[in-house]
Amino acid sequence: MRPTGSHSIIPLDPEIEAFARKQGSKRRQNKNKKKGELAEQPTKSLWEYGVLDTTVDVLSSIVSPAVNAANFELNPQFAGFISSDSFAGLATEFLVIYIASFLEKCDTVKINIVTDNAIRLRLFSFSLRDRAKEWLRDEGTGSLDTWEKLAKAFLVKFLGQEKTAKLRNELATFRQADDEPLYEAWRRYLRLQTQCPHHGILEWMLIQAFYNGLTLEF
Repeated sequence: MRPTGSHSIIPLDPEIEAFARKQGSKRRQNKNKKKGELAEQPTKSLWEYGVLDTTVDVLSSIVSPAVNAANFELNPQFAGFISSDSFAGLATEFLVIYIASFLEKCDTVKINIVTDNAIRLRLFSFSLRDRAKEWLRDEGTGSLDTWEKLAKAFLVKFLGQEKTAKLRNELATFRQADDEPLYEAWRRYLRLQTQCPHHGILEWMLIQAFYNGLTLEF
């Protein structure tokens, strides 16, 4: 039996009804839009799906930004200049010093309306070799589109937590070598700090560690 009484029927809110109609209309529009997009997509044969699209740069993880400058060209000799001091990814290489050297070289190139970001991204691959070059290829196509992203990924890979911990330990346990002059020991200690600028050790602790590591009497 159907219930009777004044409270048996809930009056329809006209605002809710209007909202529901509006949402239904949007859903239909989106559905028709998707159908149109699918219809516009070019069809491929099964053979074409199995062939590499030559318009895609499958080897480069770096996306070089567009340059609007007329007749823009980086001199091949300059690329050779960059690669003459390349980084291989060895544990014995000084990563931070290498980055500083690369940026210094890039700063010698100034072209009107061409950003530093565009120049650095175009030249960075020329500064790598061996293991470091392989890392760049393995980063994923088009994953690095700014110098900040590239530099961060590079530092995470080759100056990660393990190497950082090793450098911090070398700073904390520094020892003057036999027959090493004081000024040479101090220069070597400063170079250690340069290799790990994010060491986080307080200045007074660094000075104390250096003093405790001296072996010669003066």
